[in-house]
Amino acid sequence: MHIIIAKDKQDLGKKAAETVGMLLKKSPKANICLPTGNTPLPLYKELRNTFTNAEFTYIALDEYLGLDKHDPHCFSNWLAREILDPLDIPAKKRLLIDPSAAEADSEAKRHEKKITEQGGIDIAVLGLGHNGHIGFNEPGSAFKSPTRKVKLADRTRKANAAYWGGDINKVPHSAITLGLDILSSARQTILLVSGKDKADILQKSLAGPVAEDIPATYLQNMENVVVIADEDAASKLTQSR
Repeated sequence: MHIIIAKDKQDLGKKAAETVGMLLKKSPKANICLPTGNTPLPLYKELRNTFTNAEFTYIALDEYLGLDKHDPHCFSNWLAREILDPLDIPAKKRLLIDPSAAEADSEAKRHEKKITEQGGIDIAVLGLGHNGHIGFNEPGSAFKSPTRKVKLADRTRKANAAYWGGDINKVPHSAITLGLDILSSARQTILLVSGKDKADILQKSLAGPVAEDIPATYLQNMENVVVIADEDAASKLTQSR
């Protein structure tokens, strides 16, 4: 595991863009997972400004259930606005999850099968939840968990309520997420973490016991992991090393 400490969120974006850009130059047609949220926004800004002729295939990491596929809150639409449309990634190179799928279990299996047929995940860019979740793999998720429908933890829904104007009642209760099993098969994993409010969980994820009650601890058993954290997020990690 390689840990890169950035000065702030903007520097995190630059360092993440350098890392992702280097990997995509080596493998332009890579299959890549990308996260939503505030942390990766500086990365996407850098990629929009510096990356041209993108040929990668985007793989959906997770998606809310119960939303219309045109709803702006859908992760696929959020990522389309922030990075996929600006880089002209065609629809045929976007492996998406249908948020309005009538049969969520079947949709989850279809998505994982499609990823396998595509050759698996080359690059998984991930964020870290306050409770240690990766994607929507909430605490208690088995390290061998498949892609599946999940119930969202209350803490996760409260954190995401900001995207609905603070109204938690509008936040979906369930989602489909890639499982930790297929995520652990990624050839390269990049974890992005920012903010003092993530310092405790980052320290536990990287230096604490490997346990399913903190899903992100699975990263300790993986090779080819790069963690890029700003000074605030890394503050307790650096103190413990």
